[in-house]
Amino acid sequence: MRNIGKRLAAAVAISVMALAGGIAAAPASAATTLTCDLNVQNPHGSVHYTGTINVVAVTTCPVAMTSIFIEVQLERQAPTQFVWPGKEETTLGKKTAQGNAASPCSAGPGTFVGWARTRIVPPAGYVLTGSGTIAKFGTSLGVACGLSKSITAIEAEPVHITFEKVS
Repeated sequence: MRNIGKRLAAAVAISVMALAGGIAAAPASAATTLTCDLNVQNPHGSVHYTGTINVVAVTTCPVAMTSIFIEVQLERQAPTQFVWPGKEETTLGKKTAQGNAASPCSAGPGTFVGWARTRIVPPAGYVLTGSGTIAKFGTSLGVACGLSKSITAIEAEPVHITFEKVS
């Protein structure tokens, strides 16, 4: 299990610049930049999976990416710290990837936070010059099963990865 005690900034931007030569340019109608968002939703007592406290994270892009990887963890911060990892997911040729992590209801009540990391490989004609990986924590909230309706609609601010078109 990874050490997620180090907090990452809520707003992370990874800039991407065009690679000169070697890749055919996208059609003139294609966007010159693509921005993908990572959003870690608030932890909540699940109404879809009875008996669990869970968190969902979603990576969303404006066009299909070569691949999108997402990893999600649910952390109980109080009364005692514990981390429940979710299943790592990878989508190929899609605009989105979604993951979740869950604990049993018996882990609450407590203070919970979601954490996610995404890694994106852009489509042909777009290229990264830095890291294509971003990670972030969501909002820490007190959660107990049965309280889901009061917090499920609230989402933390997303973080972004931006790609520029090769010219």
